[in-house]
Amino acid sequence: RGAMSALTARVRHVTARVPEVLAIADPFNGFSRGLPATPFLPALFAACGLPCYCHGLLEAGPKYGITLHQVLELAGKPVNLTVQQAAERLEDGDAGWSYLDQASYIPELHQLVGLRDTMVKRTCISTLEVVLKPVSGTARTHMMTGFVHKAYPPVYAMLARQAGFDSAMIIRGVEGGSIPSLSQVSRYFGAYGDGEVKLHRLSPAEIGIHQDERAVLVPGDLQQLSESAGYGQTHVLLPLVENTVAPFSLEEMEDEH
Repeated sequence: RGAMSALTARVRHVTARVPEVLAIADPFNGFSRGLPATPFLPALFAACGLPCYCHGLLEAGPKYGITLHQVLELAGKPVNLTVQQAAERLEDGDAGWSYLDQASYIPELHQLVGLRDTMVKRTCISTLEVVLKPVSGTARTHMMTGFVHKAYPPVYAMLARQAGFDSAMIIRGVEGGSIPSLSQVSRYFGAYGDGEVKLHRLSPAEIGIHQDERAVLVPGDLQQLSESAGYGQTHVLLPLVENTVAPFSLEEMEDEH
């Protein structure tokens, strides 16, 4: 809680002129075993009427996986917005979503990325940074993130309350992200205000998803590069990420919106 207070005090914060906002954060060190679907979620939520943003980093250890920043940058979307610009996109009825990089909303923390790489091991910062709240709604603000280890949901719920979120969805997702397994029953924990944390079931079969793999696998050539990547080297992954096939594009989703 003390470390969280120190970080929160340094966050550049803006309240967007919309009643509700959803903030999504996946692990900032990215994904190495499956292709992340999270970059598409903010546009999807915006199309459903809920302004949404995701936040993260270009790259981070110890995984150096595919990050939301990398995917959105290759999709031609702005990834270096100020907090004010990101809030304005949430207010824009033709957009309704945005991405915020850590370098924009808490540069003091971003300056430690290289140091954290040298330390190798994950610090408490890896947990805390996904709960920071640079943009709020005028009425309510919600958080969505993922976890791996069973001890994390009550910790994330406590941190979400401390950060000022009105609710939190904490999902047992693939590689610790917010996308649950597509091949087996998973779960998420809902935290609402100061109330209890409630467990909910997530079954892909109940919504017609039948898949052998828990996520769309990273192509073999990209997998090899990802495994050999390090801090300052993940730019070599981008051309391969750009050539992977996606079932739909952000442009198509925005056209539908």
